[in-house]
Amino acid sequence: MPVVFRPKNLLLFFVCCWWVAAPAHAASIQVKTLAYGPHEDQVLDLHTAVPLPDEAMPTVVLAHGGLWQAGSRSELDTLCRNIVSQSNGVIACASIDYRLSYDLGGVCTGTGTGTYTDQARDLALAYSMLQGNAESHGLDPRQIHVGGHSAGAQLAHTINLRWSEFAQPCNRPDGCPAARSAIGLEGIYSIPGWNDYDASRWNSYFVCATRQAFGAPGPSPEACIDAGLGERCWDAGSPIYLAENAADLGIKPSGDALLIHSPGDDWADIAQTRDFGGTLETTFPEMDVVTETGGVCAGGSHNIMLHETSLADCVINFVLDETHAATTPGLITYGMN
Repeated sequence: MPVVFRPKNLLLFFVCCWWVAAPAHAASIQVKTLAYGPHEDQVLDLHTAVPLPDEAMPTVVLAHGGLWQAGSRSELDTLCRNIVSQSNGVIACASIDYRLSYDLGGVCTGTGTGTYTDQARDLALAYSMLQGNAESHGLDPRQIHVGGHSAGAQLAHTINLRWSEFAQPCNRPDGCPAARSAIGLEGIYSIPGWNDYDASRWNSYFVCATRQAFGAPGPSPEACIDAGLGERCWDAGSPIYLAENAADLGIKPSGDALLIHSPGDDWADIAQTRDFGGTLETTFPEMDVVTETGGVCAGGSHNIMLHETSLADCVINFVLDETHAATTPGLITYGMN
């Protein structure tokens, strides 16, 4: 179980980890654009320090937002650069493009199809490519985290909870461990909940984008069905539903979870982050779940928060805690709340 920060020990955290949050000098950064699949959208930008550090780097692999129908890896460029720079080059960061819903056959009417499964596989494929070529880029294949912003957070936490289904083939002789954690920023974790929020906050402006990715909710037209779980796409694509029904579905998370939502963002519903964090803690008591919605990590609007240095600090400290926990038996990890 995580130890959750409260005011009396929050200062201790930043004092002990000050060297991470405030390095003496920023690391020089190189960006490599790499293909992780055959489609033109299956590319990523890998941000690392120059020169590479002596120790293999833990890595964060991030998927952009855009309601599964839009967006670009470039939206995460500043965050990735901040993670590398503010960690003094200790951590690498990759931002990926992935195939968009309308290119995958998503439609706004009729039963439709769940394109989110192919998009989740794209994130898993990017993970697998980096893991399989870790030594070439100075990465630690045992310490790779998946994450995302908005719709990208839904993809990251979906594969964290359905890893055995979405994991891509591995050819490393020493094996390919699952993602160390899933990191969600301003995430959408319930598709029915998002649809309700869209109706109340945005007058259902985004209903077509939702249906392009998850099909119809039913009963008329008939609901899109997730082929892997045999559940409605609107449920099988909702990490909250997956966690709530984990025992019946036979699933469990592959890694821990970091959930961040800025109090200055009402584009997506902050309540989903709180609800998802609470559900994960209740369902998986052995899981380290860190949920921060109070402004410690970010305070800006939906996209502006990605540029805040405090967000990079929180991701860095979480990743390093995970790294230390993996290499130090019995170590207690710490989070933000």
